[in-house]
Amino acid sequence: MASDISIAARYTKALFQAASAKNEFESIAVDMEHLQKLIKANPLLLDTINNKLVSRPFIEKSIAEIVERTQYNKLTQNFLRGLAKARRLNILPAIFTNFNKLLSLKRGELPAKITSAREVSRAQVARLSKVLSTSFNCKIVPEFKVDPRIIGGLIVNVGSYELDASLRTQLNKLKKTLRID
Repeated sequence: MASDISIAARYTKALFQAASAKNEFESIAVDMEHLQKLIKANPLLLDTINNKLVSRPFIEKSIAEIVERTQYNKLTQNFLRGLAKARRLNILPAIFTNFNKLLSLKRGELPAKITSAREVSRAQVARLSKVLSTSFNCKIVPEFKVDPRIIGGLIVNVGSYELDASLRTQLNKLKKTLRID
């Protein structure tokens, strides 16, 4: 039996190809973002529609009501109805992730995960994004995380590239060089 990850990848690919054929990436991206926020704000929603004790007709009717009230793109509506009919709504979180990755690639964007010891100002974000965009010759979409354990500096992950300029790593290297236990 195929894993949920590979099933989500196939559904995402189908949605992305349909969006490509109709050139409706942005509309569907907005729908996916809205749906993701809706599910995050209502965690019981996903639990309910994934519950095997809840009948398929009830789930299909519930999804139909949600998509009609939110006025999603027709492609998104049909996609969600298809997921409900196949009882595959449990893979929506993976579909969101996959769709966003494919859309970023289409836009020529590259995600960057940046870890710092403290909050980073907007000016610092702008400067760092500009430097990374120049270095990688594409638009960088930064995602910041604060981790006080790195003490100072930054850890930057872009694709398979990692730059660890954290104070913690520098101190560990020094400790290893000096052989301090």
